[in-house]
Amino acid sequence: MSFVLAVAALLAAIALAWVWQGSRTKEHPDETAATTKDDAGAEWQAEVELDQLSETQPDYERKRLKIVLRNAKGKETETPEVSFELNGQPLEYRVSQGNYYDRHPYYRLREDNASALAADTDYTLALRRNQNTPSSFARLRTPAPMSPAQFELPVRHASHRDLVFTWKGLRQQADLLIYKTHTLSDGQGNQSIEAGGPYAVDALRHRIGPNEQSLREGRYVIPASYLAASAAGDVTRITIEVEAANRGQFLHPVLKGSTLTAKRKIVFRVEVVEGREK
Repeated sequence: MSFVLAVAALLAAIALAWVWQGSRTKEHPDETAATTKDDAGAEWQAEVELDQLSETQPDYERKRLKIVLRNAKGKETETPEVSFELNGQPLEYRVSQGNYYDRHPYYRLREDNASALAADTDYTLALRRNQNTPSSFARLRTPAPMSPAQFELPVRHASHRDLVFTWKGLRQQADLLIYKTHTLSDGQGNQSIEAGGPYAVDALRHRIGPNEQSLREGRYVIPASYLAASAAGDVTRITIEVEAANRGQFLHPVLKGSTLTAKRKIVFRVEVVEGREK
């Protein structure tokens, strides 16, 4: 009998190890997909995003945590009886007003508390209904530290040359997204500007950072052909986005389509000048 009990205990330990392994916080950008099934007893589809953003040209910094709750039909739902806390810090509940009568309820971390959000740190979200005891809602870990100083690229670049930029000291994989802005001039001297974006058909994408194939240091070359003028106009700006993301774990039942991510994004802008001007 003791042998049977020992085997049963061993099997239970193995099962728990598999559960723990499968529930760990994901730390790769390609694993930030939404949940694919409803949890038993779930009330909401939750969208939770903790992000830190840095931009250059012009310089801008932002740290933010935002939560949006939706019902089974995907409609934002007002839940004033529900409150959230991040590592003990309360979130604000707000309802913004859109056009006509549409309302957009959400939760956010106060700016003074959000400014203290740190890289490579574990955070736990707790849910409280009315004045009841709070319960665990989710946990996530912010991406590894990443700063603009780890990248080297020009502020201004001539369109006839390949644009080369480098990075060093990356501790986590990140997604690289590159797109361009066109300026078109007519015969009367008027200009129209068409800004590119993540969904541009000619956007460039690449994965950088440490893994079996990529090192913490590296370089990427944007060919001069990508900077050449076309029927769309002259290329006058290149935007480079670098984003690392971790997927968190929900500890409370949620509906399918729920997302929980911690992101670190840096946006660089390079002015492109025509011909051999530098």
